[in-house]
Amino acid sequence: MFKDRADAGKQLVKKLEKYKDNPEVIVIAIPRGGVATGFEVAKALHLPLDVVVTKKIGAPSNPEYAIGSVNRHGDVFFNEEVASTMGIDQAWLDAESNKLQIAIQAKLNMLKAGEPPVDLKNKIVILVDDGIATGYTALAAAKFIKDEGAKKVIMAMPVVPADNIHKFDDAVDEFIYLNAPQLFMAVGQFYDDFQQVEDAEAKELLEEANK
Repeated sequence: MFKDRADAGKQLVKKLEKYKDNPEVIVIAIPRGGVATGFEVAKALHLPLDVVVTKKIGAPSNPEYAIGSVNRHGDVFFNEEVASTMGIDQAWLDAESNKLQIAIQAKLNMLKAGEPPVDLKNKIVILVDDGIATGYTALAAAKFIKDEGAKKVIMAMPVVPADNIHKFDDAVDEFIYLNAPQLFMAVGQFYDDFQQVEDAEAKELLEEANK
């Protein structure tokens, strides 16, 4: 469906033209892959680009298996059924959340070179990533943006599993997506080139977008 993340961003622009040159609008990307997609959106629409950092919560026995996500405010979104099956209790989630919040702040400081985050109060925010799988990261990001005072959150995604669309009914004001396949294994399967975006590249794109 997409050549790479930049191509996905360019395709998203076609559904976001009405926000071009609007001083009330800002593009917020979810690092790292979302920065490459968000860069194209921000560039084409002449909008500023910033990031919201979230961290996945990995299962205790297998950290690579994501069971949820947490944002900088400490809001946790997780699969309650899976957590219950694994015997994960609230005390463990709280401890993991606290640890990940420290990592979130460190990542934010690195990406923005110590610059403060953009004020989102009363802004219209276009939230971009390279795609959605479980949706926990996007939910944590949307909640953070709302709590920062944004007056409208538009989620713009290249691809999302058809059965996960409903997760965002109450989380965002508008959900724009290009593809919602029934058969979904991973976001990367919808890209010809899905090489990992490194921190240095994400930081460079963020700086370039806001020159």
